[in-house]
Amino acid sequence: MWSRTLTAIALCAGTITLSPAEEQKASGALSLERIAQWQADDAAWDESAAEIVAFDSSTKRLFVVNAHQGRVDVVDLSEPSKPKTVGVIDTKADWDKSGGVNSVAVHDGIVAVAVEHDDKQEAGLVITYKTSDLSKVNSYSVGSLPDMVTFTPDGSNIIVACEGEPNDDYTNDPEGQVGIIHVANNSVKLAGFSAFQADDLRTKGVIINGGQDNDGDGFTNEEGDVPSTAAQDLEPEYITVSADSSTAWIACQENNAIAVLDIASGTITDIKALGFKDGMNQKMDVSNKDGAINLGTYPVRMLHHPDAITSFTADGKEYIITANEGDGREYEGSPGFIDETRIGKVKLDDEAFPNAAELQDKKVLGRLKMNRSLGDVDQDGAYEQLYVFGGRSITIWDTSDFSVTWDSGSHMEEYLAEQHSDVFNASNDDNEADDRSDDKGPEPEAVTVAEIKGINYAFVGLERVGGVMVYDVSKPSSPVFVTYTNSRNAAAKAEEDKTGDYGPESILVISAEENGTDAPIMLVGNEVSGTVAIYRIK
Repeated sequence: MWSRTLTAIALCAGTITLSPAEEQKASGALSLERIAQWQADDAAWDESAAEIVAFDSSTKRLFVVNAHQGRVDVVDLSEPSKPKTVGVIDTKADWDKSGGVNSVAVHDGIVAVAVEHDDKQEAGLVITYKTSDLSKVNSYSVGSLPDMVTFTPDGSNIIVACEGEPNDDYTNDPEGQVGIIHVANNSVKLAGFSAFQADDLRTKGVIINGGQDNDGDGFTNEEGDVPSTAAQDLEPEYITVSADSSTAWIACQENNAIAVLDIASGTITDIKALGFKDGMNQKMDVSNKDGAINLGTYPVRMLHHPDAITSFTADGKEYIITANEGDGREYEGSPGFIDETRIGKVKLDDEAFPNAAELQDKKVLGRLKMNRSLGDVDQDGAYEQLYVFGGRSITIWDTSDFSVTWDSGSHMEEYLAEQHSDVFNASNDDNEADDRSDDKGPEPEAVTVAEIKGINYAFVGLERVGGVMVYDVSKPSSPVFVTYTNSRNAAAKAEEDKTGDYGPESILVISAEENGTDAPIMLVGNEVSGTVAIYRIK
């Protein structure tokens, strides 16, 4: 039996602070002190003026993706508490087809920049520059929509996830690819997915929308359907690389899967379906129309849909952490394709959901967004299963077999409901609490792991409610929550809050040795406020 709620918690407003109990816990392990905020002079609200961040220890320079201006801003961080803009990398000056910058990475005095074509279905570039004088080193043609770029730990290769998103009409869907740039000889190899068949992947649980009857009329490849192959449908989004630089794992967010890349051969060797969580085992708030925080369990299947992923080693084993944001497909052209709808708008199978009317009330599941492409098992127009977007959690996976080692479950929403109800499930551009409960909740977006004094800490950015949660993951099967910080002022109008940070998109932790001070620092790129928050880690 589904459970509606534990306790209804009233919504309130105010500035976010740690409770005395939290302060005490943090002071005994790790605490975060925001020491500065950087923002470009021409940054605009909610225009992605500060997304991805990368740092060069030799020059003490920070590189910030400013998607709004189509450039990389360069910031002097020799004094982390006094960041100063010292230059820009203007990709349009180096490529007249530059349609925007998506990602940046640094290794050994070289900064790599992922640049999409102004027709984003065309091949993009990775352009490299010297971190010292910002002079161009080289450029490499890669796949369509290079979305994330990283160096292997040994610096021998640059790996880029080329998402290959379709156009808005869904009439041009490039193949997703992973680019491997061998730095020593400047060669490029594109690893694709042509060896994988759509039906085989669906059998494994990978979400493949293309080449199937999505409008339920018994025919494929016509208006309402998605006429693409598995290679076109797979969309690489985020990369993490093994400690020995031999293997890359690539999140294909919309496909709810992770691809495995053998770097030496430049071959995708496997695609791992990430499956779903049973909503009866995780409390969550599913409605923004009930006027309160209602944490309950529901008969839904929660797709992980990770955005950022990161890998780390503990006790000689390698693990991956996924930030289970959730993401659907929404292409509103003609014929287009949209896989999102609300549970209240579909027909539920009478046998599977005898209490359908109650469930579909807007104060229960009626407002919650679901994947309309999944769950109508017998294709009769009524859903026997309900698949919803995002796990509202982080998950630790064992890379040897991709089994779940640990999942944070309800923790994020339960913690925010108890400690920060003023911004519980708020959006990243508005301080209205409960606003995102019917979508994907707090939406964990960014994640990184840093070893500090022998302890592995996971730093997790929550895209909607904002801020960063920290977990001690030294024991991957039983992590411990450490602390949470958020600079937004819940009592202010979000756009007028000139000191707060909104919409964390990336996190980077820099050791004391690298940043030149006596303590590590954490950098958070916030795409809505267009700011980089700089924290001292104590």
